[in-house]
Amino acid sequence: MKAKSAIITIILSLCWVFTFGQINQQVADSLLALSTSKDKAIKVDALISLTRLVWDYYPDSAFYYANLAIQAADKTNNNDILGDAYNNQANAFLMNQKYGEALAWYGKAIDFRKKGTSPIKVAHTLHNIGQCYRNLNSYSESINAYKEAADISAEVGNNQNQAYMLMNVAINYERINDNNKALEYAIQAASIFIQIDVKPGVAYTYNFIGSLHRDLGNINLALEYHLKAYQIYESLGDEIGLTTSSNNLGIVYDELNDNPKALEYYIKSLDLAINSDDKEGQAVAYNNIGYLRSKMKNYTEALVAYEKSLEISEELKNLSSIMNTYNNIAWVYFHSGDIANSYKFVQKALTYSEHNRNLLYLAESNEILSRIAYKRGEYKKGFDYLSNFMSIKDSLFKAINNEKFMEMQVRFETERKEQEIELLKKGDEIKNLEIKRQKNLNVFWIVISILLVSSGIVIAFNLKSKQKVNQLLTEKNSELEEINKKLTESEQHLKELNITKDRFFSLIAHDLKNPFNALMGFSELLFSNYPSYSDEEKIELVKIIYDSSQNLYKLLDNLLQWSRSQLGSIMYNPELLPLLPIVDDELDLLKPIANNKGLKISVQIEEYLIVFADKNLVGVIIRNLVSNAIKFSNANDIIEITAIEEDNMVKVSVADTGIGIDKNNQDKLFRLDTNFTSKGTADEKGTGLGLLLCKEFVEKNGGDIWLEDNDQKGSKFIFTLPSIRSSRSAEKQ
Repeated sequence: MKAKSAIITIILSLCWVFTFGQINQQVADSLLALSTSKDKAIKVDALISLTRLVWDYYPDSAFYYANLAIQAADKTNNNDILGDAYNNQANAFLMNQKYGEALAWYGKAIDFRKKGTSPIKVAHTLHNIGQCYRNLNSYSESINAYKEAADISAEVGNNQNQAYMLMNVAINYERINDNNKALEYAIQAASIFIQIDVKPGVAYTYNFIGSLHRDLGNINLALEYHLKAYQIYESLGDEIGLTTSSNNLGIVYDELNDNPKALEYYIKSLDLAINSDDKEGQAVAYNNIGYLRSKMKNYTEALVAYEKSLEISEELKNLSSIMNTYNNIAWVYFHSGDIANSYKFVQKALTYSEHNRNLLYLAESNEILSRIAYKRGEYKKGFDYLSNFMSIKDSLFKAINNEKFMEMQVRFETERKEQEIELLKKGDEIKNLEIKRQKNLNVFWIVISILLVSSGIVIAFNLKSKQKVNQLLTEKNSELEEINKKLTESEQHLKELNITKDRFFSLIAHDLKNPFNALMGFSELLFSNYPSYSDEEKIELVKIIYDSSQNLYKLLDNLLQWSRSQLGSIMYNPELLPLLPIVDDELDLLKPIANNKGLKISVQIEEYLIVFADKNLVGVIIRNLVSNAIKFSNANDIIEITAIEEDNMVKVSVADTGIGIDKNNQDKLFRLDTNFTSKGTADEKGTGLGLLLCKEFVEKNGGDIWLEDNDQKGSKFIFTLPSIRSSRSAEKQ
């Protein structure tokens, strides 16, 4: 035995010589001495500590000490010691990113720990399992592991660990873009941190909740939570937390277009990152400052910030950041009119595309090149770059769709497993109740058979049981009342839909009748009196019949489109497409009508302006708005169609100088519950259904539509469509 102990000591000493070049020598010496102890528990603990001491620097040594710990633990037959040793081996694999092997060892560790005396250690292993699954993108399994860890932590009263486990659940839901679920669990975690007064935890959750609200479009709530997080980190003197909070506040103020506040917090984030020597934080801060300076048209200062960001990114060898910053610099030169330098820097960005296949940045580079080519009058090149841009965006869109499909699969799988767990819990409850009932019956008969005197106890017991049953019935009745309430609300909603439907059919029946009456009446006159009418009278009647049939066709077309939209049979197929050709196609159909009224249509839309929308739906929107403008315009009036890119959306306006819409009637537009129509300048009739269609189709494409007060007389309808400009989201890392 002594000889064997000496051999182990020699081996450990040799490992020490080759291992602890970067490790605290005094600590290593102490652990090596303890690792040869005859006390198995002390020996295992020492070997586990040695594993942890070296796994960041020497993975092979970590695995060596972990194996020795397992060998020593196997001789103890102690579940707690065995659980620690196997968990330690799994940790070594986790630290070396070998997640599959780690999960296998964690599975063995948790079996021992569940038999041991420390439930919180079971929670710790479940936390590690959740981390492995998250790194493997197996979010459903990760969520279940973290939830079980949170439940165990709550049972043993370790509320702080419970809150952190709930935050891990929230992070998983955020990863699969289920932000509402993420918000639910983050709020639970924040509530626990507040109750137990753990301020770093509160600040951490507030920062996370603020980011979720920003992604959900709740900007004011995002600002509120980020400010709260910032104040807590400031009171704690936590520079790392303040760096993140300052950057988040800068982004929120930027989105609120409060440029001075955004710049103030970006600069704070930069100063904090410099103080803590956080290179990555410095690069992000300089990049965001550059973006904001460019937005404010302070191009010289923007270039200074971008160049500093670029210098740090090159030092860190972060290829994505380098490519992104080169694109940003190219945009600055483009907007400041220096086309030569813009071309130079976008070419530099493209040199990184071979080693960094980031489709967002590659698409952006091609967009810049397209803009440059159009500026130079090189339309063929501009078209080629634009085609590349659209092709890359199409690939990106497909990748995003695939990712969303996987996210939906994960959500479905997670919900299914949650339901299975809930059913298992219900099954266990039923079994426990059955066992309890059987025990109660046994006790009852034993008591009856032994002592009649105990009848009082039996009565008391029965009363207590009845109280429990009554309580259970009360709870069930409450559940039924809640269900009935939801059914009542659903019924009310259906009634409202039926009322709207009746109004709609009443409107259509009324407005279909007029064109038909005109068609039948004037065609009958023409048929009956054809020989007696002069050529001028015949032409006038034919024109009236033609106009009525045109109005009827428009009404029926709008009715068909509206009905299809209400039935959900209109397919929404968004794609990247230039806006100008869609407008030109619709105007080809409408210009004869405009020319007949002596109207001029002016189009001011850049050729390179791209929207992400359904081509057919956009065509219907343009057609209806321009038709309305023609309808309410007088001879020699001008109809202007313009479009600009603004805040990641394309803003399209159709303005006329016609008779306009009275302010008292403007709030009746885009509504089915009000029957508002008016005649055109040539007595054209309508139903208002075209504007309803516009509203439906604009919102289906993710935009808004409204009537804006025109400086001159007439009307100005504006709607928005998504623009595929993603550089902003890439810049705000």
